[in-house]
Amino acid sequence: MRSSEAMVAPVIAAERAFAERHKQVPLKQAFQEYAAADGVAVRPAGVRNVQEDLAGWPNVNNTGNVAWWPMLAGVAQSGDLGFTTGPATYPGGNFGGYFTIWKKQADGSWKWLIDQGTGQNKILVSSKPGDAPAIVPVSTVGPMDPALAWRDLLAADTALGAATAVNSSALLGKIAPEAWLTGFSRHPSVGLAAARAEMSLRPAKIAMKPKGGGVSTAGDFGWTYGYASWVDDGGAPKRGSYLRAWQRRPSGWVIVADNLSMFARG
Repeated sequence: MRSSEAMVAPVIAAERAFAERHKQVPLKQAFQEYAAADGVAVRPAGVRNVQEDLAGWPNVNNTGNVAWWPMLAGVAQSGDLGFTTGPATYPGGNFGGYFTIWKKQADGSWKWLIDQGTGQNKILVSSKPGDAPAIVPVSTVGPMDPALAWRDLLAADTALGAATAVNSSALLGKIAPEAWLTGFSRHPSVGLAAARAEMSLRPAKIAMKPKGGGVSTAGDFGWTYGYASWVDDGGAPKRGSYLRAWQRRPSGWVIVADNLSMFARG
């Protein structure tokens, strides 16, 4: 098997090309060009096809307004599904983050299936665009039928959502030792110690229900997304969406990257 760095290189290259394209065209056009036909957008009112959602974006001449680059990336051993996550900068000195799931298309190109941000002024920028991202080593487990792998992954995600509805720290029992978490702290929480600190910032109870996702053809890498709801410190109900990248290891499915994003409205 090729090295993890060599295998994930096309995913990183696709993310960088996506960001570079926005230097030439408005953000809407760049997103349309790099989004998969079957991609999804998670909105307060429901999940939409991403291309239909993008068609409704306003036509604005904002070429080059947003910059982003990967700080962490991973890929399936079958080389057909991967992810990137990292910081994003906006006009006026604002900053945030992104988390993207990528899928290799029939023509060999890479398109993204879902792109979830962390919101502006959430993630401190601690790297430069040209820095090499950290790499999640490719899983060493044997291949698994993707239908069975998806069944198991969906069950794991569903059970986790029920557990976090009782205690949000239940998430700690499913993350990999080196996992990256984003959402409530102002930097990616890397590793178990940082994840515990992240949990202290999140609501004590967060109900999460999956809406979809998928797995690689090798059944070793997958992703899930869905809705989350909780009550803030003031007693106000809040909603948002979550996105996770999972890897199947000898111990079972573990989360290697997780983002919880609160809706601005709705």
